Amino acid sequence: KLSFFFFLDITTFDFSYCNISVLPADVLQNLTFLKVLKLNNNKLTALPVELSSLSNLKEIDLTSNRIEDWPILVRQMQNIVFDWQNIKTS
Repeated sequence: KLSFFFFLDITTFDFSYCNISVLPADVLQNLTFLKVLKLNNNKLTALPVELSSLSNLKEIDLTSNRIEDWPILVRQMQNIVFDWQNIKTS
């Protein structure tokens, strides 16, 4: 298992084109300085609720994913720019 301990102070995390279908909650839990999260062009179908704990997050790119389950956190995250072009829904 990859440890993200050494990346705790990063501000941009790019998971683009990683062919991931699940974003593990434990990846996000300690990234308190994160401002930009790039998840475009993957196979994500849901977002973890833990995303809402990223208080410094300002931008998330979900372009070209397969999001089916939009948690309530999306409505609560008012100061975030969401890019979700080409989202495929079921």
